[in-house]
Amino acid sequence: MNTRIRPFAALALLLLVNAFASSARGELTASASSEQVSYVRGRTNTFRFVVTLYSDTLEGGDSIAFAFPDRITISATRLIQGSSICSDQYLLALGMGSREGGWFTPTHPSGCGYFASSGEGVAHTIEVDAEIPADFVGDLPVAVTAKGDICCDGLVHETTAVLSFADQGSPAEWTFDSDAAGAGWSRAASEEAASWAIGPAGTHGGHFAGMRFLPRRAEALLTTPAMQVPAGGAEFRFRHTYSSEAGRDGGVLELAIDNGPFVDVEASGGHFIHGGYSQSLASDAGCMPDARNVLEGRRAWTGELMSFGAVSVAVPAAAAGRILHARWRGGTDCAGADAAGRWWIRDVELVPAAPVAIVQPAAVHMLLGYDQQRVQRLRIANPGGGRLAYSVFTAPADGTEGDRLFANGFEGLCAGPETVPWLHVTAEGTAVDGGEAADIDVDIDTSVLASGRHAALVCVDTSDDNAPRVAVRFDVEVRDPCSPNTELCENTLRVYTQRAAFMDKMAAGYNAQTFTGLRATEIFSPIAFGGENFGFGVFTGPDPITPRLHLFEGSGVLSTANPLDPLAFFFEGQAVTAFGGTFLGEIFESFSHQSRLLPAVIELTLGDGTIERIPASDRTGFRGITTSVPIQGFSVLGTGSTPEGDDVWGVASDFVVGAAR
Repeated sequence: MNTRIRPFAALALLLLVNAFASSARGELTASASSEQVSYVRGRTNTFRFVVTLYSDTLEGGDSIAFAFPDRITISATRLIQGSSICSDQYLLALGMGSREGGWFTPTHPSGCGYFASSGEGVAHTIEVDAEIPADFVGDLPVAVTAKGDICCDGLVHETTAVLSFADQGSPAEWTFDSDAAGAGWSRAASEEAASWAIGPAGTHGGHFAGMRFLPRRAEALLTTPAMQVPAGGAEFRFRHTYSSEAGRDGGVLELAIDNGPFVDVEASGGHFIHGGYSQSLASDAGCMPDARNVLEGRRAWTGELMSFGAVSVAVPAAAAGRILHARWRGGTDCAGADAAGRWWIRDVELVPAAPVAIVQPAAVHMLLGYDQQRVQRLRIANPGGGRLAYSVFTAPADGTEGDRLFANGFEGLCAGPETVPWLHVTAEGTAVDGGEAADIDVDIDTSVLASGRHAALVCVDTSDDNAPRVAVRFDVEVRDPCSPNTELCENTLRVYTQRAAFMDKMAAGYNAQTFTGLRATEIFSPIAFGGENFGFGVFTGPDPITPRLHLFEGSGVLSTANPLDPLAFFFEGQAVTAFGGTFLGEIFESFSHQSRLLPAVIELTLGDGTIERIPASDRTGFRGITTSVPIQGFSVLGTGSTPEGDDVWGVASDFVVGAAR
């Protein structure tokens, strides 16, 4: 609800008052994604989610929560990365031991949420450990819900996206992160110092299986548990990094079918799809016959691969439907540096040879205001083998029934491409290789929608025989801020962070001013900027003796001579209901010798006496404001001084003023 104050006689005083200012209205939406596309039965699965919060007015998020199907329980949640608005807000991790849990503000709606947002989006990375029963079968849908702090109005600000994870069945995938990571694996070595071990991988982070390349003859073997190869064939994958004496020390991958002898990949009937060997090995000329590398003469990985690289192997056709073991074999010769090199592997998996289509999220539900634009990213992943071809189009779905979170079975409505005015898909590719993923942007625009609930489908046709068509339901509920249950109709205010979207709402005849015609020096205020329409003036205060403006070096940036003074704009002539530009806090003289941008606020006074405060932009950003009530004026306020003693000016550039359409 707005804070109402009595208008002052002098406009200059009115623009400088901020003690009773209310915050601008918030509108929070979110998108969710995960690089993972599958789960494994009968174990603890760690899911890493990236939840991005959007709000043109920087409304905070009170909660980010996750809902799993029945019989699956959450055992832990971890905030990995993100930004906070009200970092002192009390935040609780709730729901452990149940199917629904996450991070919550107990005072919701708090009015100042912990999780930060912006018009461009702020990403928050959260890990969730979930216990998956061994008898759980089929795709696993997870509903990710973000709720806003409802800082300034009575609207509900909430978004839910459903991500679906494919069933990998029994474990044929290892990351080495759990306590039982080495269960079923076997190791052997010519000496203990060279042996494979499982643990942290130093500066690389995470847990891996690793061995040491010694400066003497040595050999080390690491063998997987038995893996059942699908009848249609399979790909074997892992990631690794290594550092060894190039051409002398290195490692190979060998395969064994049905407990037969181990044979090098390249001699087994299989082949590398990518990430194959780098060169052949030889031993140092000074090595005696019994001190030469046991892998001498074989192609191998040798030298340096400093970041983790992916390896993909097409399993021999003879292994289809049979048992497979894979073995990493490292070898060194008699010579080498005293500082031993290393070989690390992780993310080992056996996947079907055919392409597999996974589209995330599986469903999206958003509560939005009128005339909002949002982007939801879809990910098309191929955890299988081979190349997955796909095409994307939209189809209407209004009038369909079903639970808004877990509804499915809409593929039959995807008869063919059909324009949905409020939903637009941008797909740059048409195929994705095995083990890779492609991202697609879906633009949502509620300016063409009436209040109420609307549904549409994004349809994905694929070359996966088991999922030839996937339909993602977009359920958008448009809430009109001028409904009878609110008090916002008198002065509905909207904030834009994209200049093009703002200019699209500007009526013809606006006045644009870049301030490039002023001399770069101090100027006594007020200064009038005329125009055929929408003239305005700029002044500063409160010191009546030196009310000076300043055009700093870098033509087009208008500020005040005193960093503590507001940069105030007042309007004359036609009623102003829209203005925009770049407004920020700037340090021009720095005692800390840092080039920094600091927060500033735009404080505007409406014709009914209401004062609103809106976060300013940055040096390359934009803030545009439209309202249904005429605007008397506004000021740009810096944040005073920093702890280092740096003064902060409020500045403006690229200004445009007029009427909203």
